[in-house]
Amino acid sequence: TTTSAFTGEFLKSNSTRQEFMHLIGTKLS
Repeated sequence: TTTSAFTGEFLKSNSTRQEFMHLIGTKLS
C-alpha cells in the first residue's frame, strides 16, 4: 500500500523518524 511504502522510506531516516515520533508524542500528551 502507499502507506506502508511511505513508512518504509520514512523509517530510513532516523532523524526524521525521531521528529515524527516527537510530533506524535506532543499530540498525544
